[in-house]
Order: sequence, then structure tokens, then C-alpha cells
Amino acid sequence: MDETAAANTLRWYESLGGQLVEFIKVVPAQGKNLTSVWSPMLATVLVEACNLAESVLYDLTPDPAPILPKAIPRKHIRLDHYGQLYSRQFRLPHRKAAFFQEPIGWRSPFTCWARRKRNPRTGKLEFSQPDWWATHNASKHRRLDHFDEFTLDKAIDALAGAFLIIATAPICPKGIELALAMDRNNWMMGAPWPRKHWQDFYDDDQSFPGLQWVCPETALFAAPIGEPPLPENVTDLQSGMIVKGGVKIRKWLGLT
Repeated sequence: MDETAAANTLRWYESLGGQLVEFIKVVPAQGKNLTSVWSPMLATVLVEACNLAESVLYDLTPDPAPILPKAIPRKHIRLDHYGQLYSRQFRLPHRKAAFFQEPIGWRSPFTCWARRKRNPRTGKLEFSQPDWWATHNASKHRRLDHFDEFTLDKAIDALAGAFLIIATAPICPKGIELALAMDRNNWMMGAPWPRKHWQDFYDDDQSFPGLQWVCPETALFAAPIGEPPLPENVTDLQSGMIVKGGVKIRKWLGLT
């Protein structure tokens, strides 16, 4: 991924985020609205968020892709293949995005990947589809029949999934341009890091001495990445845990 592609990736995400922000201004992302409200606008956000996530993963993947038991052409990759390639490397089943709506809470769009199973016939690990991705797949070429499945809850999770993939893509050398683009587009809230520091940090997902977290942040989400593991409740984050970026989440939680 080059500088231009990284910039366009963030523009794509921010366009979808802007649409979701406008929807939530009218329909609060609370209570029964999350699972009962659906809309063609939410369908657009969900489908495009899935396309965005898949496009980033596709760009990071070599051709042929090293899928066990043998490599396959990249153009034939499915979501479960991406799970095999990146679930553990990106720690996606355990990634959380703080969602900036009252009450603030976590979004964990890839938790189902923690329940992967080994196919007894092929010996291959198989990854189930998140429900938001399943809705995307079921609606291909037949979206009119599935509009009522495009709920607010699924649209939020789909966009959170795309956000987390972008935020963790610098784990791969090909994704480092996304880290630099996040700096340029103020996802780090004025706390830029040099290229080498991004790569060193993400290689092991460990903290540097005296530095525990890096936290890309947008209008809707924040993704604290580092050690120790995130608490079950976002409100249990402690002052000083989020060091680089995370301006908005610290303000929402009353942290210094």
C-alpha cells in the first residue's frame, strides 16, 4: 500500500463514519434502537464497511496467499482465509473499539473468531462469520430482500471492524503507510510517531519503557492498543494507560 492508497483508505472510512454519525444524530444508538432500527442507509454503511475491511486485508496479502494446507491465488480468498492469516497476528478476536455514544462502551466485532474450530477432515482452522459480515454476504445481489437485517447494531460493528483492521494493519510491513496516514489525518490527535516506532510497537504489540498504549481515534471510535489487556468495561480504563493519542476517550472518561 502506497501513500495515496493509504490516504484514500482513510477517506473511505471517514465518509462512512460521517454517514453513520448523521444517522445517529436522528436515531440514538441506544436501547431497542440498536437491534430494531434498520435502514437502506445503514445497508450502505454496512456493505461498504465490509468492502473496506476486505480491501485493506486483500492489499496486505501476498499473491499467492499462504493458506494452509497450500497457497491459493489471492483473488480466491474468503473471509475465513483472512481469519487464518490475520486473526492471531492482528489479535482481532480480542481487539476492542470504544464507541463514542452514551453510555460509552466497547465494540468487539471479531469475538466470534476466538471460537474457531479445526475441520476434522481437512485439519484446517475454520472461522465463523461475524453476524454483520453474514448479513453482507446474504444480501449480495438481493439487498432488497434483506433490508430489515441491516440494523443499527450491525452497521456499528461493521464500521468498528473496518476501523480496527485499519488501526492494526501496521503490524504488516505493507500496512505502515496507514500508520503514517493516521498521523497526517489526526487519528493520533496530535501525537505522531516516527515510522520506526510504529513498526517496532506493532511488531510485538508491547509497550516501550514508560509508554503503555497507542490509541488511534476517530469521531466514532478509539482503539487503545498495547499491554496489559483491556478491561471488560471501558469505564475501567485507568488514568495514564492511554499515552499516545486517545484525547477524546480520556476526556469522555475524565482521565488526565
